[in-house]
Amino acid sequence: FTIVPTHAYAKPASVVRDLVVLLDTSGSMHGAPLDAARRVAMALVDGLDEKDSIELIEFSNQPRRMWK
Repeated sequence: FTIVPTHAYAKPASVVRDLVVLLDTSGSMHGAPLDAARRVAMALVDGLDEKDSIELIEFSNQPRRMWK
């Protein structure tokens, strides 16, 4: 017989996340590596909640922010 505290079943409090995605688009990332990086970035974005924020920085020769 096991006794489990009721708080063990409570929904965990949501944590607001600030996600920064740095995406290398240089020549060395051409093809499959870039496709894989894009899939990972999209999976991270799909996991965000409406309270979360995201910053996307793409770089090859110089960094470029998605939003100013």
